[in-house]
Amino acid sequence: MIRSIKLKFDPVEDRLLLRLTSHDGKSELEQRFHVTRRLCARWCDDLRTMLDIYQGAPAVKPVDRPSRKGADTPPASPGPDVAPSAVAAAPDHSAAAPTGPTLLTSIRCGRRRSDGRWVIRFVAGSDPAQSLVLTDETLVAIIDALGHQLKSSGWGLVPVMERTPVGVQARPSQLH
Repeated sequence: MIRSIKLKFDPVEDRLLLRLTSHDGKSELEQRFHVTRRLCARWCDDLRTMLDIYQGAPAVKPVDRPSRKGADTPPASPGPDVAPSAVAAAPDHSAAAPTGPTLLTSIRCGRRRSDGRWVIRFVAGSDPAQSLVLTDETLVAIIDALGHQLKSSGWGLVPVMERTPVGVQARPSQLH
């Protein structure tokens, strides 16, 4: 299960550094990923669509994309320290941790048909995808945290939202 999600701008690499810390009951595993500006721009578009659906606005484009047979939904990233109530695909603890961050090749966003929860899937080449299943509050917290990092990146990307929508407040405990 994911314990924390951290997002930080790395000025040396000119990329966002995404850190996922998971706990399997016996040990903790931290996975680090780099998100390029181009991938982040596409991810922001998907997050905007998810936010529009959450707020009840009609979606301009569908969030769900064609998925493999047997997969729930195809899948899409967070801010400073977000401790979500999220569930992740079980990481493979048998492999040695890479020395540096892995470059993400795709971030897919969607919504599960079974229970309507939000899904973000991080794909890094041929490695198994890491999927997050999010509540509405966690989705908003991730969007807010990503916005903080976009401002510090200097990429000129518009944050998904400028402020938290009315009626939804990310609890301070989710941001630590």
